[in-house]
Amino acid sequence: MSQHTPAEHYDWPKLVGELNRLLRLKTTPIGMKLFERAEAMQAIPKLRRPGAVHTTDQIVAQAARLGFTVGITREDLVGAQCGAVIGLAPQDEEWRSGRHMAGVWFATVADASAHQHAMDVVPHGKYQAMAVSPLAPHRETKASRLACRLRSPACSGCGARALRSGAMVTSRSPFILRISRNCMMSSA
Repeated sequence: MSQHTPAEHYDWPKLVGELNRLLRLKTTPIGMKLFERAEAMQAIPKLRRPGAVHTTDQIVAQAARLGFTVGITREDLVGAQCGAVIGLAPQDEEWRSGRHMAGVWFATVADASAHQHAMDVVPHGKYQAMAVSPLAPHRETKASRLACRLRSPACSGCGARALRSGAMVTSRSPFILRISRNCMMSSA
């Protein structure tokens, strides 16, 4: 079994510089951190909170495109889909049924339900909040549970990359570069 380096021991400025140099990124790598208590998220310096409901992808875009550090709770998200994927809302039978996605993202309820059942999600109940920030040395990114995502324009279940037990969990994407158990880079 291989040893994994905790995320707080990475040289983040060097890692981000290498990613930009080697991959010629056109967007800013971002970090996502889940919090068991919303109050802990609120302690992040210069944290922005949404003034209206958003999708998880819109929150990620604010970090990647605008350089904001943004914190959210379930109440800040537009619907069950976004909250359920990152563990802030339950993955109950109604959510797993896929009825809310049939005719919008999927042709049939059966296709939508199959998608919902196949998704890797953060289990509901442990976390109350999530913060997203550019992956930079002066930002809240030195946590042991850190996910890194290179933002793409496509929505895959409102941010289908999520954390579970300190390890990054992804949907079945071919564009994954595994950095460690605690951090994963993705171009999708």
